[in-house]
Amino acid sequence: MKQILALFLAAVALIAFVPAAPAAAPAKIILIAGKKSHGPGDHEYEKGALLLKHCLDTSPNVQGVRVEVVLDGWPQDERVLEDAATILLFSDGSDRDEQAHPLLHGARLQTLDRLMKRGCGFLAVHYAVFIPAKKGGEQYLDWMGGYFDYESGPPPRNWFSKIETKTYRVAPATPAHPIARGLQPFELREEYYFNMKFRDADARLAPILSFGADAQTLPSTVAWAVERQDGGRGFGYTGGHFHKNWENENARRLVLNALLWTAKVEVPPGGVQSTLPIAAAPPTAKALIITGNNHPAHHWRETTPALKEILAPAGVLADVTEDPESLAQTDLSGYALLVLNY
Repeated sequence: MKQILALFLAAVALIAFVPAAPAAAPAKIILIAGKKSHGPGDHEYEKGALLLKHCLDTSPNVQGVRVEVVLDGWPQDERVLEDAATILLFSDGSDRDEQAHPLLHGARLQTLDRLMKRGCGFLAVHYAVFIPAKKGGEQYLDWMGGYFDYESGPPPRNWFSKIETKTYRVAPATPAHPIARGLQPFELREEYYFNMKFRDADARLAPILSFGADAQTLPSTVAWAVERQDGGRGFGYTGGHFHKNWENENARRLVLNALLWTAKVEVPPGGVQSTLPIAAAPPTAKALIITGNNHPAHHWRETTPALKEILAPAGVLADVTEDPESLAQTDLSGYALLVLNY
């Protein structure tokens, strides 16, 4: 009996000293913001990406994620993408100029295709869903299920897909889908795209948000999701034209839920809870940020917008110049602060 007891105590002692399994690394979410091409308040890719990061970083019911924002449409060092759990693209599309689409440069489509094949998630928002059928269209159909077709429709414009800015009444089209958790029907004045190009009878595809009388009708679908054979997940959302619309909690929750789902992070039962950044104080002073010299280790394109964000809540409105020589011709009397980020 004593031997049995001794063996039992020894086993308990061994169990007590077994090191705990290391905590799982947080899922890495990459938000790629393209270069702005529209006026203030429209197509605010950078501001939208920073807002989504803020929402996930400060959400009281989200854990296990790490969010990074990439500016100018593509990372300077592609290695940042290698361990991404999911990648969101919020940028210009290609209907006017193919080179305006960040993915239609060099081997970027091939780079993303390799990441998709290992199961990385992919999301495209608003104008980023515009892509040529023969140069990205097939990849979009595979990665996230659909895209805006501006080539195979009737003349003179040749658009198959459609655009209309108006007040929409939208509702969850597949309420049981994890992305739809916590979503309620809502109204939004938005430049939605619809009648998207999807594969015929794509069993992978689930409509997520629709404005049609029949919620399952694909022509009126403005958000959708797919689960790919490679194990990855994709999501498309055609809203996002007006930056103001991120104030709508349902619109935010839709995309935040999709970021978690495509990263294979459990979506909370009621969806992601989020709050907007504290509104900036009315400008009481002006600053001038002098920048533009991109040392390999000092990324001014990333740090300068961050400096502006830091100054804004204190009521400091920052202008930016990328040319130090311009200071010789600039009236500096209106600036309370000069910031050298060079």
